[in-house]
Amino acid sequence: DAWQGRGVGRLLMRRLIDAARDSGYRCMTGSVLSSNRGMLDLAGALGFTARRGDQGGNIVDVVRTLS
Repeated sequence: DAWQGRGVGRLLMRRLIDAARDSGYRCMTGSVLSSNRGMLDLAGALGFTARRGDQGGNIVDVVRTLS
């Protein structure tokens, strides 16, 4: 859509990471479709690591330590 590529997702994710850290969370995880290259790239740029998900072959789990 017209909002893609404008940094809105990156801004929202950074604020979510900060809010989770400020609330005392030590780790963030997410499940991403393996075909969602944009989200996987964004997660990597924000310090998340990716691994094959337990849900099946088309899911990638992304994990980031917040401490």
